[in-house]
Amino acid sequence: MASPWKALQALTAAVNLLAFTQGNVVGWVSPSLPLLQSDHSPLAGGPINDESASWVGSIACLGGLAAVPIFTYLSTRHSRKVTGYLAGVLLVPSWLIILCTDSERSLFTARFIAGLSWGGGVILVSLFISEVAEDSLRGRLGTYIAVFSNGGRLGTYIAVFSNGGLLFTYTLGSCVSYRTLCFLSLAVVALFIVLFAIIPESPNYLVYKGNIDQAKTSLKWLRGENEELVELEIEKLSERVAKLKINYPNESFLETLFLPGVLKGLLIGVGIFANLNLCGFMAVLSYSVNIFEESGSSVSPYVAAVIIAALRLGASYTSSLLVDRVGRKVLLIGSNAVMAVCLSALGGYFYLRQYTDMRQYGILPVVSLSVYIIALSLGVSTLPYLILHEILPVKARSLATITCQCVLWLFSFLVIKYFQSFKDILEIHGCYWFYATCCTVFTLFCYLCVPETKNRSLESILQELSGVNNISEKDNERKSLRNL
Repeated sequence: MASPWKALQALTAAVNLLAFTQGNVVGWVSPSLPLLQSDHSPLAGGPINDESASWVGSIACLGGLAAVPIFTYLSTRHSRKVTGYLAGVLLVPSWLIILCTDSERSLFTARFIAGLSWGGGVILVSLFISEVAEDSLRGRLGTYIAVFSNGGRLGTYIAVFSNGGLLFTYTLGSCVSYRTLCFLSLAVVALFIVLFAIIPESPNYLVYKGNIDQAKTSLKWLRGENEELVELEIEKLSERVAKLKINYPNESFLETLFLPGVLKGLLIGVGIFANLNLCGFMAVLSYSVNIFEESGSSVSPYVAAVIIAALRLGASYTSSLLVDRVGRKVLLIGSNAVMAVCLSALGGYFYLRQYTDMRQYGILPVVSLSVYIIALSLGVSTLPYLILHEILPVKARSLATITCQCVLWLFSFLVIKYFQSFKDILEIHGCYWFYATCCTVFTLFCYLCVPETKNRSLESILQELSGVNNISEKDNERKSLRNL
């Protein structure tokens, strides 16, 4: 049996490969669409039109939307491991269909299946890691396994692995063939399936289901053979599960919604998740190669897309370092404000390009989108789950997470699907100015509505959201977070 440290390494390598595959799913669109729309399209019907291209990019988001209730139910009622396997295995038929098909409809089907895996992975990765990581190893594991005691914080770290998959796909997409890219993406899935096979079931889940002996076996694999430590952790897990069942019994949707501060917190959560898509980032990620081709930039569109993915990866990691030093609200406000400036500049470039020769400013689109991606990754794209977990009590988090994930997938679909239609109506510069306006609005929204949660107790945050201020901050500071 491996040491606890090596066991955690194996576990996190396997689970985070699932996050990595999410980046593959997102990143595949950008380098593949130009080929699918060219005379060298691998499809029997020849080049696809803009309408079909919009479906190729967006239909995965409908799969993600469908995955929310499916995987939420499966992760609660059935084994975490079986559910995680399902999220990974779904990518096998998806990539095989893309690899072998010459049919447009089959391509749509494959992308929808990939979306199911994507949505399931979003739910499973943070849940599984947060349940199996040992507190004493979290600091040592650092950004490699991306785990902290607050489950919401996982979002800022899992983004690193997902963006690693994005960079992997953008880079390979610029230098290998369409089918080779699919084959290599399938190889990553196969590696996940092999590694995930050695991972035990979540001990938290086993204790919750009353399978104490199996939970002990799982903990021995994760923590080593020390019987005393295993028994101690089993006791802690049993107490936690018992407290959860007593203190947080099943309540109706309306009962949960109208708990003090929950409705306002949920609306804030919906707002920051809408912000994530109305800043236009899904359109930028999905159509980045096309965008750079249209810009006439002096930099190769494929190289520019790789630069964007690399910056997103680095900025996501940087965000994990800044979040507890700078504060969530400051990062959100700054992120939106900088994105508004970058998108305004990009829109201005495309507008002026209609009337004058802009070749001497050909680097501007690359610079604008690079700074945009850095700003996005420092706040708007990495903090929503963290803030959502910090502004709501435990009993409301499941409801809020499901609601916000549905909002996220719905807006992702709309942004990607109708980006081409937006271009026809508003022209390309109008699209960027629209997203710049949205970023400006969300800058004000974050300033006026989103509470700063850094170093604050849940009690004080809920009092602020519910408009109750009669308890002193000193009293709030003395309150423990043990009731979360």
